[in-house]
Amino acid sequence: MALKALPALLDEFGDEASEAPSRLKTKEVKKLVDTHYPAAKCKELKAYESGKPKGEHEHDPHEDGKPPVNMRGQISGNSNAFSVVVVSCAFGKQLLRERTHLLSGMD
Repeated sequence: MALKALPALLDEFGDEASEAPSRLKTKEVKKLVDTHYPAAKCKELKAYESGKPKGEHEHDPHEDGKPPVNMRGQISGNSNAFSVVVVSCAFGKQLLRERTHLLSGMD
């Protein structure tokens, strides 16, 4: 799963241009991702791409030969990057949080 800058990711998976006013805004999505999947949590989950090339002799004992799936990380120097996976998961967590909040108010 390729990491991309958030505006490019939203453009790729966003709605048609005719629906531009209702499209997701970069700052809103970034806030949601930062709330549910901060960089520290992604590093803990080993789903963060540091942008540094691995050395030839560095070997992860848990590596299974498949490319890693990163939720977020850095590309092109210090640019923050995200995958569609982390955006989808953040929306799912937010929906669950809001559902729990609504159900707790129904008592």
